[in-house]
Amino acid sequence: MWGLPPKTQTSPLPLLIAISFAQHLKHLMAENEEQKAVRILAIVTRKSTYWHSAWTSTEDIVSTAVTNLRGSHFLQSSKDDLPIQLLAMHKWPHTIHIVFDIFNDSYDVTLAHLPEHNNLPIVSVHFGQRIKVARTSASLSNRVNTEIALAHNLNGQHGVPPFREDHTRDTPPLYLNPRDPSLIAISSGDPSHRF
Repeated sequence: MWGLPPKTQTSPLPLLIAISFAQHLKHLMAENEEQKAVRILAIVTRKSTYWHSAWTSTEDIVSTAVTNLRGSHFLQSSKDDLPIQLLAMHKWPHTIHIVFDIFNDSYDVTLAHLPEHNNLPIVSVHFGQRIKVARTSASLSNRVNTEIALAHNLNGQHGVPPFREDHTRDTPPLYLNPRDPSLIAISSGDPSHRF
């Protein structure tokens, strides 16, 4: 009636094959794209079912965090064997903080005490009654990166991560041989000033 060609029966098979191929190609391209380095701050609270094992079984926290990062699309790689570097663990009376890097190919333990070598984007994985994943604020990202540089500095030339600090004991951690004393800022030890 309007000059349209007559309807013909066509098979949807060629279209389905084309769509399937495009999805496969997109997946292959995503796998080959270089994943950018990211630093993860896992915060485990007393409300979490992971609280009792977080300090002693860190690998469970890291594994669960990675699973949730993938589920929240903060981590694109589907590889099973990710390049993970566990950096630090801080235990406070009501929280345990675990920091690790993923895909940080430029990590160098001999330079990690310098602030310019600790400028990664931070994603937090909060273990409370539920697990929540979020990109951190610029302020918190700066605090975490500064704290990781400080941990490398405080633990001296031969210190290698993961660095563990237990702030639930009567005496604070003591560091006798920092790499560069000029980089150490005086800290009150107040948890609000630490990551």
